[in-house]
Amino acid sequence: MCSVCRRGGIHIVITRGLLRQHGPRGNECRGSRSRPFPGSQQAVLSHIVDVGSSQSTAAISQSAVHVAGVSTTPTTSPSQNDVILHPAQARILKRIPKGARPAVGSLLQKLIQDVMQRPSSTTSWSRLIGFSSSCLVKPSRGGKSRNLTTAIVKQVRQYELGTVITPPDRLPAQRRKLPKTYDETIAAMASAKLEDGDVKGAVRLLCSDDRLAVADGATLAELSRLHPSAPVNRRAAPSTTTPPLQVLPVAVRAAIQTFPNGSAAGPDGFRPQHLKDLMIGASNDIPLLLAVTDLINLLLEGKTPLSVRGALFGATLLAVVKKQGGIRPIAVGYVWRRIAAKVACSHVKDACASLLAPRQLGFGVSGGAEAAVRAARRFLDNMQPGQLFLKIDFRNAFNTLRRDAILEAIEKHFPELLLYAASTISSPTDLQFGQFVLLSEEGAQQGDPLGPLYFCLVFKEVLESLQSELVLGYLDDVAVGDSAATVLNDFKQLETTAKHLGLEVKRSKCEVVGHTDDTRNMFATDNVNLPETSQSLVIFLGAPLSAGQHLNTILQGKKEELLLLTRRLELMPSHDSLFLLRNVLAAPRLMYILRTSPCTDSPELPLYDSVLRNSLSATLNVDIDDNRWLQASLPVRWGGLGVRSVVLLAPSAYLASAASTMELTSTLLPIRLRDIEDSGVASAMSAWRMATTSRTATPSITSQPTTPVASAACLGRSMLQDAGRTAA
Repeated sequence: MCSVCRRGGIHIVITRGLLRQHGPRGNECRGSRSRPFPGSQQAVLSHIVDVGSSQSTAAISQSAVHVAGVSTTPTTSPSQNDVILHPAQARILKRIPKGARPAVGSLLQKLIQDVMQRPSSTTSWSRLIGFSSSCLVKPSRGGKSRNLTTAIVKQVRQYELGTVITPPDRLPAQRRKLPKTYDETIAAMASAKLEDGDVKGAVRLLCSDDRLAVADGATLAELSRLHPSAPVNRRAAPSTTTPPLQVLPVAVRAAIQTFPNGSAAGPDGFRPQHLKDLMIGASNDIPLLLAVTDLINLLLEGKTPLSVRGALFGATLLAVVKKQGGIRPIAVGYVWRRIAAKVACSHVKDACASLLAPRQLGFGVSGGAEAAVRAARRFLDNMQPGQLFLKIDFRNAFNTLRRDAILEAIEKHFPELLLYAASTISSPTDLQFGQFVLLSEEGAQQGDPLGPLYFCLVFKEVLESLQSELVLGYLDDVAVGDSAATVLNDFKQLETTAKHLGLEVKRSKCEVVGHTDDTRNMFATDNVNLPETSQSLVIFLGAPLSAGQHLNTILQGKKEELLLLTRRLELMPSHDSLFLLRNVLAAPRLMYILRTSPCTDSPELPLYDSVLRNSLSATLNVDIDDNRWLQASLPVRWGGLGVRSVVLLAPSAYLASAASTMELTSTLLPIRLRDIEDSGVASAMSAWRMATTSRTATPSITSQPTTPVASAACLGRSMLQDAGRTAA
């Protein structure tokens, strides 16, 4: 059996005792020409070839006896010079049965402690990495023993004794099922996600028609193009005398709890939810948490063996087909790496807010996206003659960022993270894409929680060198505004500097606002020809910057999405539909645009409310008239259902965002624009006053976070008064 793909029946090269080459042509399995999986029949034959014992050949059939899919041959220890590979993929349980948690937690603790006692042993690491694929495998349906807890405890005991566990060959009987439509299938999958507590996963299924690309040669070639090789002139990693970051169990536990329900597993199948299950109701001094903390501190010290890094810091790679064409790679790494990265992010988050702002708002800056959108709108509304606004886009920015530049930035700003960062990105890591394996040699790996920090630190000095009076950066989204000459010089400087960092400006995705014949000729003289757009069509960080037809078109698209959702919600249980409508899919789905774009007067909002109202009526099987709709749109504490009306919510949301980001927005703007009011505030304030029945409370912009509560309170009191008069 191959230790990588777990394929059986592969012939052994008799002269060397290694597996023959196998796998897809052009991308052979990494287990080719290597030792078989320990305990398999091929491993026994390989051992016989090594020792040259011809007398032991007759004992092969007796030395590897399989009963009900479980080999009773003890596991042999691989050489400590072997390279750790991703474990075989298996169907892993999403949750650990309650009765099996003590046994599972005890074994996991022992495996981690073994790694801590022998950190250079690949045997210890391989046992830890292979834990979930051997101990948490979903049993096949049927058979004598159907108790899930018993089956998992049995797997744990067998793995603890060193027994090799192989999946049973018997396939479960297929039940005859009625064919389902695509929407019925999506609705059923979304309901299953909700049962697991994965609300975000259910929403992604319901709201999107995105699909995964097929794992074939064509997709592999596209992914290979998006993951470039390391440059030949890569600089040596810097060194530091600063002690590495070390964390306490409370920080590790907090990092584990930040994983959303339903977070995906890495290549080994071990999920964050598994750790959550093992720590439910436990204190911060339980042995398992202490062992996990020791493991995380070992990773932060950069003491992971070289033979382990390729797998442990690798990931499962998925490819999502974009609507505009092309694919988007998504990498899901091992839980241990993600926990270490999360505690590192928590350590530097507060420091990054003052370090990166106001030029870079993509990491550690609360409200950064909303403030950037408001600053861009105010600049566009008050552009002087001859000034330009330029949006700059990069091609595949995260995957092409030079890793030597990342390590140098880490050493400069956060040297306590250098040893960990160097251990994760200094050497290539394995990305498992179906049966294929890609090498990640450059860039900040997508899916790494530290990836945004790496990019922001490297790009920090580039943004600070720009001379435009308006410079906005949110990760790899950049916008500048000033006179045409200054904007042109900044663009050329940024394009040149970015090349030294491995980044390439994608000119076809850049946009210029405010071009005249003179400025256009100025750009053409320097061979800078960029797409142009009008102010009414500008979208920055996903938010339209101007009211009008373009914003209405975008809101119309949101309404069409809600119609799609409504069709799928009708196929789900009513409780699930109401929960999603109230908490996720209605106003919350539109909240970012409501807070950042002046859509208070848009005619599309009443139409959106109408679709929402019809969906709620179908979910509850109740005819909802105007008064019932008003009551349903109130918060629960005011007697409503909490399904908020976007018409009533829009002005409050816009004003609340303006108040919460006022100080940050002011720091982003040039001095001449800081005292000018946002163009959308006046219309939002007027709409808010009309929505409230009391004119006595006319708050200033700085008190606007209370306006949603005030609007709901006024509406609730008005309905109570009307009900009293009707009863009288």
